[in-house]
Amino acid sequence: MFKHLRTIGLAALLLIGFGAVFAQDDATEAEPDVTFRLTTALTPAEGVTFGFVGLDGDLEGVVNPDLVVKVGDVVRVVLVNAPADPMEHDFVIDEFGVHSDVLPSEGDEGLEVSVTFTVTEAGEFQYYCSLPGHVQGGMFGKFIVEE
Repeated sequence: MFKHLRTIGLAALLLIGFGAVFAQDDATEAEPDVTFRLTTALTPAEGVTFGFVGLDGDLEGVVNPDLVVKVGDVVRVVLVNAPADPMEHDFVIDEFGVHSDVLPSEGDEGLEVSVTFTVTEAGEFQYYCSLPGHVQGGMFGKFIVEE
């Protein structure tokens, strides 16, 4: 009898564990509250060799723009391939476990990768490209989370 109870208990724990994993995936698949579209630039500007450049609204043309959100926001960051960029890039925010796929170099214009995540704490964090030498070249900015 105890063997059956132990089996049932283990099965229940597994189901609860899978439910937690799927719930987390559902949170990142939620419709974003905020979307940032960024591309890359290799032209020296504002003291950087290359960096992220905003594509829309108030961020359009801004090199390494401050990305401002609120706690609880579901955020989507879209990294769009720059037509003449011969380098690969990605988008990372360590504190939120954010790491996009790598955006291929010199692909078709308009090629993009995106990452969606939920902001869980207030503060000022760094976003950056994790490929070797890119942070040193200036490819980073501020991710600001307000209460």
